Amino acid sequence: MASAQPISATIFAYQVGFGDCFLLRFNYPAGVRKHVLIDFGTTGLPEAVARSHLLQVAHDIAAQCNGKLDAVVATHRHADHISGFATSADGKGPGDIIKALKPDVVVQPWTEKLSLATDALGPKGAKGFAQR
Repeated sequence: MASAQPISATIFAYQVGFGDCFLLRFNYPAGVRKHVLIDFGTTGLPEAVARSHLLQVAHDIAAQCNGKLDAVVATHRHADHISGFATSADGKGPGDIIKALKPDVVVQPWTEKLSLATDALGPKGAKGFAQR
């Protein structure tokens, strides 16, 4: 069982061109590790990088977290932050690799409207969303 606080942390920053991808590893006593993936996408790979680069990054993420993600965070819905989560028809896309890591928590943005209350549960007036 993990203690209340990690004893150290490691940040893996992946070069994906125009985009973002960070894997955070939190190390706890007794060798317990927790992994959080923040964003995963690009809209322009670096020069001379194979088109399969995001797939390679996804495989490295799987290896670094030993096949299990604890959480995934998508900070906002721009393609350079979320395109890597896309799955493919053959089930072998980068998003398929991340999905197979079965994150316990997935945090997704639902709005970029800054005028909403910080405790809003959904867009104002939208069906199915309670308002506080």
